Amino acid sequence: MRTMFHRRPMKISIYRVVRVRCTIAMMTRSSSIMTTHKSLNCHPIMEHYRIKKEEEDDDEATMESDASDSCPSLVPIYNEKGELIDDVKLLPGKSDQQEPEPVTEQKASSDDDTVAMDESDEESREVLENYRFYDAVDRRMTLVMMKKPLHLYGHVSVQALFGRVEITGYTLDMAEKRIVYAARGYNAVNLTPVPEPVAFQRPAFEAILQKLKSQFTRRTIDELLKLFNPTDYVLLLLEAEQEKRDTARLVHRYLEEYDLFPASNTTTTASLRATEYWLNVRLLEPRADGTSKLPLFQANPSWDEVMLATDSRLLVLGGKGAGKSTLCQFLINKSLKMFERILLIDLDIGQPLLTAPEMISATVLDVPLLGVSSFAAVQQPVRCQLFGSLNVVTNPIFYIQNVRSLLEHCENTPSLRGFPWIINTMGYVSGFGEELTAAIMRLVQPTDVIQLTIPGARERGSENYRHPMTAEFIQGYKFNILQNEIAPKLSQVLRYKHYAFEVCFDAQVNALAAPKRRNVSLMVQLVKILGEETECFTAVRPNSAKLDDLEVLITRDGYQPTKEMLPNVVNATLVYLCEKLDHEQYSCLGVGIVRAVDDVRKVHLIHPLTPQQLGRVKVLALCHTSLPSQISLELQPTMQGTIPYLQNVGKKQTSPTPPPASSLPEEELPLPGH
Repeated sequence: MRTMFHRRPMKISIYRVVRVRCTIAMMTRSSSIMTTHKSLNCHPIMEHYRIKKEEEDDDEATMESDASDSCPSLVPIYNEKGELIDDVKLLPGKSDQQEPEPVTEQKASSDDDTVAMDESDEESREVLENYRFYDAVDRRMTLVMMKKPLHLYGHVSVQALFGRVEITGYTLDMAEKRIVYAARGYNAVNLTPVPEPVAFQRPAFEAILQKLKSQFTRRTIDELLKLFNPTDYVLLLLEAEQEKRDTARLVHRYLEEYDLFPASNTTTTASLRATEYWLNVRLLEPRADGTSKLPLFQANPSWDEVMLATDSRLLVLGGKGAGKSTLCQFLINKSLKMFERILLIDLDIGQPLLTAPEMISATVLDVPLLGVSSFAAVQQPVRCQLFGSLNVVTNPIFYIQNVRSLLEHCENTPSLRGFPWIINTMGYVSGFGEELTAAIMRLVQPTDVIQLTIPGARERGSENYRHPMTAEFIQGYKFNILQNEIAPKLSQVLRYKHYAFEVCFDAQVNALAAPKRRNVSLMVQLVKILGEETECFTAVRPNSAKLDDLEVLITRDGYQPTKEMLPNVVNATLVYLCEKLDHEQYSCLGVGIVRAVDDVRKVHLIHPLTPQQLGRVKVLALCHTSLPSQISLELQPTMQGTIPYLQNVGKKQTSPTPPPASSLPEEELPLPGH
């Protein structure tokens, strides 16, 4: 397929092209300097474990070395408070000659960092009975023997070694390993043990522990062999994710101020310092009264009533903050092993589960969504359709037309039959929102409807539907604005099971705000542009095409620029890369960044699409969502100077007059620093 975009052998200069307003450049960030107390050789916890390992390795020697009792004079050692340890007797475990108490048997943190670390003997015994943590010698892994549920923030892999563990509705079988993306401001995921004493085999247990001897101390292995009871406990292996090119790691780097994943310097007052520090996680023990200052995943026991079938079309309804996305994740995770695939149709244009905002989409899922769903390594959407706004009221008829088109596409695709559909909706429930929901229900023809109701919704800044959205109510609903759009469906009789569930969790004060969540979802899509070779957008080689060969769709502000002003409007912007469908609708293939528009009206675009997908792009859409400023401020280390249009220049500088457009070379000019 012929494409209008061409990749040139060289890159465009942001300095020598006239009227180029490329904002993706020019500010270097100084790399953070790791302080001495974080050094592997001088951290007190690391020193403690090194001493333990040396002592165990030398047990069989005829003479034990006393090197571990001395401190190298040129290597300062600090405690967790940053205080210098100038006496070897002050090292952990060296104040007396007795063997130190294992630091791995620790209590999980309360969600309030101000909780005192001192505990009564009774509380300590209860903690040790419920949880035991054993950190590996290299600190990247931790064995967890657990009896009670635990919540977790962090980016780690979880493997069930013996027994099973349930995470947000998905049950890890024995030996199964999955990656968790539990970011701050979202729900902390639950780790709920599911012991399996019948499947436990002692020889296999001993063989697995023998394989772990190289990573853990002998005391850890011996204690597990002695204490592990398969009737009450499960054994998990947590491992910090070290993959440099991981999407979550790149997003965390660009959105550093969001503090998405726990940082080691924020857990110094938590009682589980060692494990949290080295895995870079936050572990939270559920409170007895069920309250929390942080958003924790809490499954409503009533959710277990919902049973899906291969022909199910389940629709989830509720106001803002009712937990529709969380319930969708739970149902997907719970049903995935039974059906192997689930079709998620996301009609939420404000906070979609998997895509950039301002779109509706259909995606086949064959992996669980553990944590922030947009981080999951899912398949490309079957189809995304652009709405072009965060507010459905701007054009509700166009929205319903897109919903109808998306549903028809799914119905006419044979490969999407034979497994359940789960449909997520917006939180627009009052006024016209009721008619909009009724129209969606007519188009979907659901088999099941879950209606979430928030107790005291107004006090929590939300609203509920005024009526139960039962089949009888929707069947007799009198449409006004959307009558013509759903007319062909009015003759069909609705038959579905209606579930009315009350929201059982409290409003969270530390949840990430909606605009920031949209930024996270958008950044997940944008970092796909970086590929495997670079972490800077300025280093990505752009493709170019003539601006006049493309349709530029502007959905914001109702502003339509003249042909002469169009290059300035498009330059240095976020664009939705679209293919035009019938009835003025658009299929969105991804998002990209216009790196520059030059004097001869060529658009230079960076994007994540394959050549086949790029060949279908004929429309660049500028919508309400703007390019995150973090991208404009990040550049490759070889580039120097000020950031055009973003950074003030104290001393007035005059630039050399650029040559006329006709004298510019045909090939793109190299970027500065190349």
